[in-house]
Amino acid sequence: MSGTYQNESWSTSAANGNSDNKDMTTDGTNIWIVDGDKYVYKYDMSGNYVSKWDTSTQTTSPAGIANDGTNFYITDYADEEVYIYELIPVPAGTNTQIQIGGAWKEIAGMQIQIGGNWKAVEGAQMQIGGAWKTIF
Repeated sequence: MSGTYQNESWSTSAANGNSDNKDMTTDGTNIWIVDGDKYVYKYDMSGNYVSKWDTSTQTTSPAGIANDGTNFYITDYADEEVYIYELIPVPAGTNTQIQIGGAWKEIAGMQIQIGGNWKAVEGAQMQIGGAWKTIF
């Protein structure tokens, strides 16, 4: 097997701190890059930055990332662990509500409306079936 360079590339350095790339994975629609800053950065297949989520509450030195379509597996070389994150996609145009401060707020795609203003959701968590799940 051999590969032929397609004369295409894109920079990750402009994407909100993504400057210490460790590993990447793809599902054919998106690319996720785990970075030394303990974030996972999401890009579309053209290299456009989409969002990021924080792994620092579990990892100290993330080094690798893989996915099986259901979960992400992030390796940490400092503590020699594999951390598993469930992939919970929020499809564009999906309208879901979440209760914040006693009021129901709508989630649309990767945004949440708070006080009439739309805010980006990056690595937020919501409780589903009694367990906290990260929204990518």
